[in-house]
Amino acid sequence: MSPPAAADGSGNGEDGSEGGSEGDARPRLSAREEETLSYIAQGFTHAQVGRRMGVSKATVDTCVERIRAKLQVGNKAELTRAALNRLERRDRP
Repeated sequence: MSPPAAADGSGNGEDGSEGGSEGDARPRLSAREEETLSYIAQGFTHAQVGRRMGVSKATVDTCVERIRAKLQVGNKAELTRAALNRLERRDRP
């Protein structure tokens, strides 16, 4: 059973999405989270990602924590592996 949506109807994601459906193997990330994850997978530091995205390092830190929770990964190596797996699946025909 999936958790209920937020009481304000905003969902779990920045873009109003509620995350992946029960049958979806990939948790849904907002466009901003996908962009952040892509930069992390390329090896950029949080400060570098922030400069590229026009936000502070603290904002990137918060975004990465949300991504880690959604993808259920701990350290940076696991996060990078998850990012590369997502990019690989996205690029398949």
